Amino acid sequence: MKTASMQEAVFFIQKLFSFYYSSSLNRKPCLCLNLPGWDIADRGLGMCQLNSACDLRDFTGAVITVTDNCFGEVMFSIPSLNPVKELKAPRDCKHVNLKLVLVSSPFAGAGSSVNITTQSYEFAYEDNTMPAVDLKLNCGSAVGDIAIAVIALEFQVYQQGQTLWTTESLWLPAAVIGMGRLK
Repeated sequence: MKTASMQEAVFFIQKLFSFYYSSSLNRKPCLCLNLPGWDIADRGLGMCQLNSACDLRDFTGAVITVTDNCFGEVMFSIPSLNPVKELKAPRDCKHVNLKLVLVSSPFAGAGSSVNITTQSYEFAYEDNTMPAVDLKLNCGSAVGDIAIAVIALEFQVYQQGQTLWTTESLWLPAAVIGMGRLK
């Protein structure tokens, strides 16, 4: 966990995902979001896409659940899935890295600090069913602070005799999938 100013937090997210914010409002209903327990959240109205070159909803139909477990702990629940059948990936994909980011702050005044918590979940891109997994992130924020949940996908491919992580923006989907006041 890191404490930063709001401007540093925005720069960090842009740098982490290597592209800039854009919103995609005229897309199909959100397929990978379910936010029980949060009073303020995107409930199927479309996500805030962070990469204008691609939309996270076009890469998976898996329902990733984000839950406020109270006292600054937020859980991302990833269902059991078969990566080859349920994820869109570039040709010669070998691994997938699911990046989770939780940004939280009281957003009270000019001196408010911002907490940024990150975690990665890497798995093989194979035609096998993976078990469901729950990933807990503790942002260290207080009850009533606002938290913003972000997910992104990154793909590892085998090209020209090398294993590389994709850098093409067409293969780097990321989105804010929910927000709310922490309980």
